[in-house]
Amino acid sequence: MRKRHSSNTNLKLHYEPVWEGLPVLARPDRPLAVNYLKSIRSTLDRALNEHPRTCVIHFVARLPYGWSGPKGGQASGFINSLRSQIRCDSKRKRGQGKRVHDCHVRMIWCREFGGEGQPHYHIAIMVNRDAYSALGRILGQQEPDFPWWLAEEQAVSNMAERIQRAWGRTLGLTGSQGIGLVHFPDSAVQLISKGSSMYTTQYPGVFRRMSYLAKVDTKLYDDGFRNFGCSQRGGE
Repeated sequence: MRKRHSSNTNLKLHYEPVWEGLPVLARPDRPLAVNYLKSIRSTLDRALNEHPRTCVIHFVARLPYGWSGPKGGQASGFINSLRSQIRCDSKRKRGQGKRVHDCHVRMIWCREFGGEGQPHYHIAIMVNRDAYSALGRILGQQEPDFPWWLAEEQAVSNMAERIQRAWGRTLGLTGSQGIGLVHFPDSAVQLISKGSSMYTTQYPGVFRRMSYLAKVDTKLYDDGFRNFGCSQRGGE
């Protein structure tokens, strides 16, 4: 087994199902990049240090069919747009006299290529669970994780809608054009609480799922665009 990636020798490869005591989605035929695993862990730890009760949302974002724009570089625009929406939502709630919890949005992402040669993004965002703890409605349908006690207004202006809007704006799309480009998988939301008795199972579960983003297969390393990224302390 190779210790380094043939197309990017900076990447150290890991093939085992456990990495530094944590479960990961590595296989002998599908190694993970140790560099990426370290970044995932440090980003998740920073999120939990700031927001001990964290909500993690997983989704896939695609480019439109026939896309002629750049095949990379969309992650920065997306997170900036989402953070802007969160700030506006907090400002609106304060104006209504509602209690507002601080919410620093963090993101981990990777870019992959399918058989058609078109890139797509696997993304995980982390937000303060006390501010946002549910995905909400997608395309007008009530999601399994949608709390029944939330008001209708909160259901419509939800996190799923913000994510779809942010991705559409990043691509320069208007209205509902970008809705179908964002896919939320089953169990898209994971909740993790540092002080909970479930923390010792929540953390490994979240990390294992995020480890998929460290997969080196289906990534392109010679087109000038990044394939993986994590939110830094004050930046993307």
